Amino acid sequence: MKFSVIVPVYNIENYLSMCIDSVLKQQFYDYELILIDDGSTDHSGEICDQYSKLHKQVKTIHKENGGPSEARNLGIGMSSGEYIIFLDGDDMLKNDVLYNIYSLINNHNYNVIIGNRTNWCPDNEYVSYDLTEFQQNGINTMSSLCEHIVKRGFQLPWPPYQTIYNRMFLLKSHVKFNIKNSGAEDAEFFFEIIPKIHSFKVTSLSFVNYRLNREGSINNTKTYKTVISQLLTFRKAYNNASGFENPKLMKMYFANCYTSIAPQAILIQNSHDRATCINFIKNNKNIIQSSNGFKYVLAKIIWHIFGYKAGSQIICKLRFNRIRDHFNIVNIRKF
Repeated sequence: MKFSVIVPVYNIENYLSMCIDSVLKQQFYDYELILIDDGSTDHSGEICDQYSKLHKQVKTIHKENGGPSEARNLGIGMSSGEYIIFLDGDDMLKNDVLYNIYSLINNHNYNVIIGNRTNWCPDNEYVSYDLTEFQQNGINTMSSLCEHIVKRGFQLPWPPYQTIYNRMFLLKSHVKFNIKNSGAEDAEFFFEIIPKIHSFKVTSLSFVNYRLNREGSINNTKTYKTVISQLLTFRKAYNNASGFENPKLMKMYFANCYTSIAPQAILIQNSHDRATCINFIKNNKNIIQSSNGFKYVLAKIIWHIFGYKAGSQIICKLRFNRIRDHFNIVNIRKF
């Protein structure tokens, strides 16, 4: 079997059929679709069962709620395809993408295949991260690829739907999604697997239509677990940046990621959790001091003038994370 498509499912009854149908309508048929019902309390589990009864390539596994990391890890263990594709239950595979991927990797044995990121909403679809220019023109290592991506001002391709994994490589790597990480498990997974990747392919293909702004999505909520997981993930990456060919560049990149998350602690509703998270940020202010680029310098100035709490409220109102950082790109390129 060529592909295993793994879908964590939790309370997405309004979107799930679109997701499953996007797989079933593929014109390449050597695949299995593994639906991991993660303790859904709506009709998601029933929808999964209905598809399993009608389509032999669809497998449904029901489990108690444990989060997307646990669901993905279970899916990996249950899979039998040569390559694994991660798909969230509110997203959709691109049309004919399985055939296109098969044509791309036929007679090759890549550890990973990395594609573009396509954002999607009912009235719009656009490529938000186009990695076409990085199709291995003299880029021979994952460290070098990551550094080239960062120099261009792009996010590293850590979303699971942006990278396809060779199943045997994944099993031998012993890297799993961290079930205790509930806010940046995908980033942590990708950072840990980078040094283990020895063969890769960058393609202009997008594998998935990523649905924007779904109500109830973890990306639309700010809880203590979400924010602290993200901060811990980027602190760990910052501290481990020495493994890259250009550690100075990568430390700055991870510091920038950390600084982008820091203002969100003010949005945590529980006062005790909010205070705990703010203290964590203050105790790791050296990471913020290492950030560089216009919006990060601006954030540091605002915090210096108004203090963390009032400053973070100002930064959030300025939609800090959506500002296009042209100055940061220029600063990064000098390394």
